[in-house]
Amino acid sequence: MVWTPEQIGQVGQVGQFLDFVSKDRLYAVWHLIALRGLRRGEACGQPWRRRTWTPAP
Repeated sequence: MVWTPEQIGQVGQVGQFLDFVSKDRLYAVWHLIALRGLRRGEACGQPWRRRTWTPAP
């Protein structure tokens, strides 16, 4: 998921979100997604060969 400006709203909301998940074991992943624009597959290390190009039912 790449967060677009419409999804983020204001920059402060990213900070609020990161504060909220600061104790989460996946904080580093949330930080990368929020500030670097990683997609879900990139964040979890999903290889391209495992990517399905058809929508899930």
